[in-house]
Amino acid sequence: LKEVNKIFSDLEDLPYPTVTAINGIALGGGFEIAISTDYRIASENAVVGFPEVKLGILPGFGGTVRMPRLIGADNANQWIGSGLHIKAKQAFAEGALDAIVDEAILIDAAEKIIQQCNAGKLDYKKIRTQKTSPLQLTPIELNVAFETAKALIAGKAGPHYPAPLTAVQVMQKAAGKDRAGALEIEHQGFMKLASTEVAENLVQMFLNDQFLGGLAK
Repeated sequence: LKEVNKIFSDLEDLPYPTVTAINGIALGGGFEIAISTDYRIASENAVVGFPEVKLGILPGFGGTVRMPRLIGADNANQWIGSGLHIKAKQAFAEGALDAIVDEAILIDAAEKIIQQCNAGKLDYKKIRTQKTSPLQLTPIELNVAFETAKALIAGKAGPHYPAPLTAVQVMQKAAGKDRAGALEIEHQGFMKLASTEVAENLVQMFLNDQFLGGLAK
């Protein structure tokens, strides 16, 4: 976790603006590297999200750190706690994507974002500060956002499926930390879940599914 997160943080800290162009599916680690860049642009058919809780774990490459700071605590709780795949239109509306364009002009549009940054029309450094700082919410706002989400998610997941609730608890605990502190909390939450029998069984089911799917092709 620490080795991969160093790579993602180094990408986030590059001395020039960065853009991810998404044409298709970017889930889990694929979308975690996307939110390490300053901007994200996608084609209309793009699908993004964090399905990790469905494997009994949580995002371990900065997903629980950057998403609340990028799209707000309420949206991040829903995205990560549900493990759902999110279509481009919703992702754009909630701030996870900066633009949706036709597939044919995806790369050109990404290059134009870089050009706008270089011309001083877009402030990519402001976005970086937002993603690497504590959440800018009052204690009351934080309490409402996370306590409400924990109650809803715990009710849906039940007592034998700890990953969704743990993911929200990790985001809550890390809300007042900078990037380094929040990543450490994420690591601890990931390791706690990864060592459970629930995660072991769910991951094995996923691998079996993939194997059978391959045989059916």
